[in-house]
Amino acid sequence: MLTLNVQEKDILDIIAGDKTFEIREQRDRKFHVGQYVCLKNSSVETDKKRVTHTMILIKIKYITEYAQKSNHVVFSFDVIGDVMIDLEELK
Repeated sequence: MLTLNVQEKDILDIIAGDKTFEIREQRDRKFHVGQYVCLKNSSVETDKKRVTHTMILIKIKYITEYAQKSNHVVFSFDVIGDVMIDLEELK
């Protein structure tokens, strides 16, 4: 499964249901309708000596290249499942 990094503001907006699309460089990823993708934000908490990974699973439902920079796409998605949190201790 493909994992894409997102900024904290974006993942919070996705969780709230306000953001339902992504603009991404296509590269060799070959995004397609029906594809499941994990969106992930990682934040370092140096005072607690840990990294918090917030993840959410999405399913792409529409893709367009209309009015995008070269090799970029816009895709809309549905959120599938609940938010997942993973804590990683810093060494």
